[in-house]
Amino acid sequence: MPLFASMSSCRMSACLTHRHCARALRLSHSHSLNGSRITVRSSSSSSSGPESSELEKRPIAEPAILKNLGDVFVLDVRDNDEMDMGGEKLSSSVNVPLNKAKGVNKTLDEFKADLEAAGVWATLEQRGTDAPIITHCGAGGRGGKACDAMTKLGFTNVHNGGGPDDVRAVRPDLS
Repeated sequence: MPLFASMSSCRMSACLTHRHCARALRLSHSHSLNGSRITVRSSSSSSSGPESSELEKRPIAEPAILKNLGDVFVLDVRDNDEMDMGGEKLSSSVNVPLNKAKGVNKTLDEFKADLEAAGVWATLEQRGTDAPIITHCGAGGRGGKACDAMTKLGFTNVHNGGGPDDVRAVRPDLS
C-alpha cells in the first residue's frame, strides 16, 4: 500500500510519487504546481507544523555521496562571528546563519524568511526541489539541522557536509 494512500490532505494524486511528501508526512501541507515543479508549503495554522517543530541533526554525508553530486548549491549556516570555525569560507557558498542567538536555532519560518531575504530561496526554487544542496557549519551540528530544515521545506536532495574543510577535502571544485 502506498505511503499516502490514506492521507486525505494531499490533493494531488502525483503526490504518491514524490519523495518530499514522505518527509512531510507529519506536516499539514498542500501543493501548488509551478511549471513542472511541485513545492510543499506548510500550513501556518497547524500547531505541529514547521514553525513549532524541532530540527533533527542529520549525520554528515559519506564523502562518496558528496563527491558524486552534480551542480551543487552550498549553504553555510555558521554565525557571522564564527566564519573562521571549521575552515575558511568556501567561495561557492552562501552564508545564511541558522541561529537567531548563540545556541538557539531559528524556526523554519524564520530560516525561510532569511533565505528569502538573502535571495537564496528564489535561486533554490529555480533550481528545483531535487537539485543537490550541501549544508555545512563549523563541524556538522548545525549543518545537520539545516539539512533537516531544508528537507522540511520541501527539498529532497540535501546533504550535511560537516565543516567547510570537510567539503573542500571532497569537493575542491567548490573552494
